[in-house]
Amino acid sequence: MGRMIRVVVVEELALLRQGIRLVLETDPQIRIVDEAENAATSLEVVEREQPTVVVIDGAGPAQLAALKERAPAARILLLSQCRDEPFVAAMLRAGVDGYLLKSCSPTDLIRGVRLVAEGRQTTPVLDRHLQLVVHHKREADDLLSKREREILALVAEGYTSKGIARKLQLSPRTVGNHRARIMAKLRVDNCIQATAQALQLGLIALPSGAPLLAS
Repeated sequence: MGRMIRVVVVEELALLRQGIRLVLETDPQIRIVDEAENAATSLEVVEREQPTVVVIDGAGPAQLAALKERAPAARILLLSQCRDEPFVAAMLRAGVDGYLLKSCSPTDLIRGVRLVAEGRQTTPVLDRHLQLVVHHKREADDLLSKREREILALVAEGYTSKGIARKLQLSPRTVGNHRARIMAKLRVDNCIQATAQALQLGLIALPSGAPLLAS
């Protein structure tokens, strides 16, 4: 038997919470270490238990980020009734490791917990195209540095290289070097293509600060 998968279940309804516990505990490799009613009350629990997986319903991007901050090694499996693909893709971009519908079978739930515990992703509700979009976005997140994403966001807002240099207090040559590296890393021919790809993948945000969803 492999290492024990320690799980915290976060669900508002006590009956559903108990049902999730009963299903998962049929697997001898899974142990429920604690429960919480919602994302806010789960923070202390997650920080204390440092679980392998958090099975959670009803969490937004800010709450997911807070969970990751309290338990950086924990994997997050989101359960939801929503099958809207842009929403699912947005949750994956926000940091969840798996997304299952609440209508999934007990077998799918156990399999989902096992997959995310192994560092793999489970998103059966997404079609193949959106799975690839999210996958490439995560690759690009790892590929582009924070400064490169910052410069690319300014390009999207219409700044020239000189304008970016003034705003970030860099030399125009340094900005030019960053732009060249961005295009090379994203395998595009110019910054217009790089910007379009970054907006599609959600790497950069609109000037308002609201991230674009992949379509």
